[in-house]
Amino acid sequence: MNIWTSGIVILLIMNASLIAASRRIGARIAGGRCIDSALGTGVVFFTCVTVITAAAGFAGHARRDVFLSAAIMVFIVSFFIKTVKTNEVRFGSMPAPLIALSALLVTAAVGIFLWDALTPPPAGGDPFIYNLTFPAAWLKAGKIIYVPLPFGAQAATYYPLNTELFYLWLMSATHSDLMLNFGQVPFWLMAGAAAAGVSRECGIGKTGSIAGAAVVMLIPGIIQQATVPRVDVAFAAWFAVSIYFALRWGGEKRRGLLFLFGLSLGLLMGTKPIGVLYSIIPIVIFLTGQRGRGALFFIDILIVAVLAVVCGGFWNVRNLIATGNPFYPLEMSFMGRVIFPGAYGKEAMKAFHTSDFRQLTMIGDFFVGFWLEEFLFASAALASILMLLKHSRAAKGRVLVLAAPWLVTALFWFANPHNNVTNGRFLFPAFVLFGVWVAVVIDDMRDLPAKVWIWVAPVAVCA
Repeated sequence: MNIWTSGIVILLIMNASLIAASRRIGARIAGGRCIDSALGTGVVFFTCVTVITAAAGFAGHARRDVFLSAAIMVFIVSFFIKTVKTNEVRFGSMPAPLIALSALLVTAAVGIFLWDALTPPPAGGDPFIYNLTFPAAWLKAGKIIYVPLPFGAQAATYYPLNTELFYLWLMSATHSDLMLNFGQVPFWLMAGAAAAGVSRECGIGKTGSIAGAAVVMLIPGIIQQATVPRVDVAFAAWFAVSIYFALRWGGEKRRGLLFLFGLSLGLLMGTKPIGVLYSIIPIVIFLTGQRGRGALFFIDILIVAVLAVVCGGFWNVRNLIATGNPFYPLEMSFMGRVIFPGAYGKEAMKAFHTSDFRQLTMIGDFFVGFWLEEFLFASAALASILMLLKHSRAAKGRVLVLAAPWLVTALFWFANPHNNVTNGRFLFPAFVLFGVWVAVVIDDMRDLPAKVWIWVAPVAVCA
């Protein structure tokens, strides 16, 4: 067996072992509910990848034999965990437009697979600045290091880099980019499942929830990025997953759900620098579910904080140790007083910030497409009217969830220093949660209006 073939075999064993173990552990932590188990499996898998690669990398042992041994060890340990039977998913009969959306999803999935299988990672952009450069440098060095970059790109050296750890994991077996185009496909699937799950937690029926999730999974910008080794689909997925488990914890105080919220929150924070800012939204949703916890409130907060640091906050700890500033290279100040000195002050960050609201329209046209964008906005408007008139189930206690896309947009526009078309992908979390608005309209309208609107969905996707 040559080196290339042995590398592929090792890659398959690494991932198969960890997926099987994560399925067992995730189902145990999440409980018997199908969507909890599915998303729990994803959370556990990527938590294991993050912890294994980070621990080995910081210890100076970033190589495939260490990763393989760790994966097999987790697999063996998982057999000592009692299995939990997962509830079956029963869809019943699906209306024709939902079948059409499902067909479009299958077509998109096949297209993504063919593109990923037949093309190498495309040159240009962030993958060849840091998304792939960093894991390649770590693999070559055998450890996680600060990789120097020229000019303003040096900021990426200090970013939280969880998804890059996953790319390191995929690179390690073959020392090549063989599987890297597939890197964001699991996150694309998780984003859709989380969008449907959030809708269900808002009291929306299966048809509306599935339709809303399918629509956002078919947003052109999201599909395009699911085919390349970047991080923004992963970022959107962890945002939606963390909100989902915050809602689940609010409705059913099981310790496993608390663990999954803490882990997914850490994975969100560890994906992009702006993840700390966006994490405010799932944290607030989580805190609204803490009413009546009494003394347990502080224990819950401590558990979530520890898990968040383990799964992503450790990057900020690394920066604090190395530079004295957890958010380096950003300079952090309060009321004119510098708290954490950095390379980029307030004035430097303003250089890339725009106040031209036309940029938002351009972002929508570029990443979503005109007609699908109009459909999403129309869904939001109709859903708002329906909830006011009918006191919708989705409105009861879910105001923050329904406001989340607008809150993300506000954070992107006012707090993000790079709020231009190029970085419109930072709005992917908002795009994913627009699926909840689509679901509300389809679920709350009855008879002919609902049938018309659910047919508009696949038409808008194709337009």
